Amino acid sequence: MSQFLLPCSCGAKTPVSRSQAGMSVHCNQCGKTVDVPTIRQLNQLESAESAGRPTLAPSSRSPGLLLRILPGIFLLLSLGFLGYGGLMVYERWTFPSDLKMTEEEYLKITRDNLRDLSPASTWDTWNNLADNGLMNLETPNYFRYQRAFQESAPKMYLNLGIGTASFLGFLTCILLSRRRR
Repeated sequence: MSQFLLPCSCGAKTPVSRSQAGMSVHCNQCGKTVDVPTIRQLNQLESAESAGRPTLAPSSRSPGLLLRILPGIFLLLSLGFLGYGGLMVYERWTFPSDLKMTEEEYLKITRDNLRDLSPASTWDTWNNLADNGLMNLETPNYFRYQRAFQESAPKMYLNLGIGTASFLGFLTCILLSRRRR
């Protein structure tokens, strides 16, 4: 059976049940007669069960709509930017050759390789040049990759920076929403 705490003018609270609604009871502390209200009014009084338990202070306010939506937005942004930037880092890291060689070093290695050709290979190369003329020499792939990586470096760092900032924004929103609870 649920009980409610009926306040007295002396400050004490007397436990009463619904069956006592409309009756009079004596205060346990001062002995005065206190009228018990109707059942509807009893439901508005403090419950005797909740009085025995410590109550938590009510939160100042729940997190606003913005603090509930922003973490998701920041998390999606950080996943996207960090994912793309991380993919670019992975491509650079796992590229099969070292791209720190200069053009002069590359040409020197090529000259050394030409000097090491056998007489038969040299003769074949000479005949190919005689028949076809000098070919339109393109930039070697090595330098194309090197230039592509150099040009993409700012974009890679920008993606990683935005991704990191978004992740920090996500963590900040989570901490702020927990603090408001």
